[in-house]
Amino acid sequence: MAFDFMSCRDLVKLSQNFLKYEDAIDTLVPVSRRSGSATSNRFFRSNKSALKKSTNKERNDMLMECNNIASLVSFMNPDNKKSYKLNLQNLLQETASGDDVNNRSIEFRHHSVTTNPLKIRSWVSLCMALVTTSVKMPPPSALKECRTIDEEFDTF
Repeated sequence: MAFDFMSCRDLVKLSQNFLKYEDAIDTLVPVSRRSGSATSNRFFRSNKSALKKSTNKERNDMLMECNNIASLVSFMNPDNKKSYKLNLQNLLQETASGDDVNNRSIEFRHHSVTTNPLKIRSWVSLCMALVTTSVKMPPPSALKECRTIDEEFDTF
């Protein structure tokens, strides 16, 4: 899905929302796709765990300082790796001639492979709700650190 309609500020808000609710989203996917699973560090790393900031507020504040796509991608996908649950690396792609690629995209890698139409529709709806909320709403506030996963999910 191409995201040319999103500004850098919108992408920052999407990243903030994703980091804010990554643990809640974990509860929606199979255990094998959650942070800390045997395969998670190889194929779908936690964006939240990769960051050197320990609190939601610190992560939120750091993201607010990203004023261009390159700094946002560097923050969300350290070491130019595509293997994060929210992969923004394709936003930086250029053609061999140096022209921007027309189909720059973001990738939600969190969900497992499925051919189940209901699971596919539900996942796409969730991703689109994150995008739409990020474009239309003001920047999200950070979650309080004392929230349980149930409280986080209810807020989500």
